[in-house]
Amino acid sequence: MLNRLPKTGPIIVMGLIEVEDGRLFNSAMWWIVAHSSVANRKAHLLGGEQIFDAGNDSPIFEIAGLRFGINICYDTNFPEAARKVARPRCILIVCPANNMHHRRRRRR
Repeated sequence: MLNRLPKTGPIIVMGLIEVEDGRLFNSAMWWIVAHSSVANRKAHLLGGEQIFDAGNDSPIFEIAGLRFGINICYDTNFPEAARKVARPRCILIVCPANNMHHRRRRRR
């Protein structure tokens, strides 16, 4: 598996809140030395995300031969989200996720 991946160094994918023309999007961005791009905007929003607009694009990226797409968190529950990035022969789907695990509180 590792032999199929490019030798570009680490690629960081991170979720963020993006503002465009006064609209908010739950987005992801990727970074690698000398390259960066807003990856995509979450398409399927949860009830608590009503302040965001849904994205409708599924861009595909290629770095040193590695074709990848991104599904953000809840988008992974919808097969069509994976199909959009798998069709152009991506070999990797990245999924930044907030699993909303609550921290345990100590009893005093």
